[in-house]
Amino acid sequence: MNFDPLGEGETRPQNSIADLELRSAICVPLVRIRTGQGDATSVLTTGSETVGLLYMDSRVLAADLAGGNRELLQTLAIEASTVLENARLLEEERTKHKMEEELRLARTIQQSLLPGKLPADGWLRASGSSVATHEVGGDYFDVTRVNERCWSAVVADVSGKGVSSALLASLLQGALITATDVPSALEHRMEQLNRFLIGRTGGEKYATVFYCLLDVDGRLSYVNAAQCPPLVVRPGAPLQELETTGMPVGLMESATFQTASYQLEDGDKVVIYSDGVTEAASSTGEFFGKKQLRQILVEHQGASCTVIHDAIQQAVSVFAEDAAQSDDITVVVLEYRKGGG
Repeated sequence: MNFDPLGEGETRPQNSIADLELRSAICVPLVRIRTGQGDATSVLTTGSETVGLLYMDSRVLAADLAGGNRELLQTLAIEASTVLENARLLEEERTKHKMEEELRLARTIQQSLLPGKLPADGWLRASGSSVATHEVGGDYFDVTRVNERCWSAVVADVSGKGVSSALLASLLQGALITATDVPSALEHRMEQLNRFLIGRTGGEKYATVFYCLLDVDGRLSYVNAAQCPPLVVRPGAPLQELETTGMPVGLMESATFQTASYQLEDGDKVVIYSDGVTEAASSTGEFFGKKQLRQILVEHQGASCTVIHDAIQQAVSVFAEDAAQSDDITVVVLEYRKGGG
């Protein structure tokens, strides 16, 4: 403290230690105690982070810091520092627990937004799932009935991971939840969505999207905005890929999206998936890959959409075993049945 006998304000004698008639003042630092930091007598000299101060003063006698008194004060400071650190760790644990609870709630809400029931009979049948890598994920899918003669389906994969990607995935779901049975409207919808995302995220977040309409006559109209090319499974025929028709949405304002079409036959299945499937890693770091995926589809060419979906999920699970995954895993299988009612 600065002391000026002739000063004013905070430097006047009555605002200093002179007015208190102190004969001695002792300050011992309280340092942050960390595991493996050493014994109590040496911690104060290790240059650790200071988190507080142990202060004592005397008006009667000058304090003696020699010998045992110094050791006693340092030990007291160590004990006080330990109490402070334990309190800090407890508060961190409570905050972490609260955050985990909020993420679990967010995961429950996100899962509830996925379709609870997919069509299991009629001319369109479907099976699908989305497994988040973390508490919440950036993938989503939906299969929605437009009218008696048309269904829409979408699979989206938002860049990045965590809460921000999950929020953007929910936004995409809201934007694409309604559809018309006019194929040309797909391009317009994707262009609107692209401009919307650019305006909100400035190109920092984007999403790959496969968005399609399937009518009762088997015509599949789709826009593939850089999503993994879906595979058409037809018994007795080679697998067919539905190639990309545009860039990811939210990446470039000038991006354009084209609508393509494919004629499905009775019994055809369309396998739509995110890159979390082919990029699922084993404990040795190998990827599941497109080759294994195609092999599973060839082996189950005549099976139903449910059997194919379950076979993919099972194969990926066995391949990955207990290895931590870096991406969400989403699979949707559509099955067309001509004249299925």
